[in-house]
Amino acid sequence: MSEKSKGSPLEMLKSIVVIALLVGGAWIYMGVPGISQQLGISIAFAVWLFALLFFFFVSARGKWTRQYLSDSFKEVKKVVWPSRQETMKTTVFVIIFSVVFTAFLYGIDNLIAFLFNMLLVKG
Repeated sequence: MSEKSKGSPLEMLKSIVVIALLVGGAWIYMGVPGISQQLGISIAFAVWLFALLFFFFVSARGKWTRQYLSDSFKEVKKVVWPSRQETMKTTVFVIIFSVVFTAFLYGIDNLIAFLFNMLLVKG
């Protein structure tokens, strides 16, 4: 997104419209006197959906967001995921390491507590 399009008056107006739609939808969702709760929720959902679509398809930020999401999905497709066997081995290793490290820390903690008790009681 270029610096020029980011701060243009039209882009600011688009952002204000989106914010106004979101606030209006929230106001409707919270309960407008005279309409049922279910109708209010339905209208609020429609307004929020319209605001989202307006943001995605009209604004420069929406174009940038669409491009970013598209690139992200392309990158995820390139990932080489580990096999089930590799995942299981790694999981078992992490669990064993966690148990051993916890026991080590427990031992160090008890040793330090013992030494402090010896110093404070004997000292």
